Amino acid sequence: QTDGDDFNLGKTSFQCGRRNDALKFWTLWKSVGTSGLSDIVDHQFYLADVAREYIRGNNDYTLYSEDESISICFNYKNIDPKILCNLLYEHQVTVVGFGSFNEDTFVRLVTINATNKKEDILNFFKVVEEFVANNPAIIPISEVSEKGA
Repeated sequence: QTDGDDFNLGKTSFQCGRRNDALKFWTLWKSVGTSGLSDIVDHQFYLADVAREYIRGNNDYTLYSEDESISICFNYKNIDPKILCNLLYEHQVTVVGFGSFNEDTFVRLVTINATNKKEDILNFFKVVEEFVANNPAIIPISEVSEKGA
């Protein structure tokens, strides 16, 4: 995450946040082959499905992303995603980014790590939930608005 667009390659890059690099893709393809590459991508979509199903099954979450993506966009308990992501980072709990689309800002979990397993994705949510529960100063956006009124 950056505060400005100077270093935000996500708006112009196919790889969202990384420089386009055909050589990396080519060496991966040569290393694992077509079916190996297919297995990696299928696994990433499986992990995204795990995350989306967890979010859909929990009323404390709001899902913003579509099914055909490895980018899972969500909010937890209507907490400002920028604040939540920054606090998780500052407290050295985990690193997860946030994004915006139109008027919505959300936590953006990307299931790009092919070594992750279902348990890792579920643990991510457990870690976020425990962090919020142990930090009562983190309040939903609606409560912030009410206190300012």
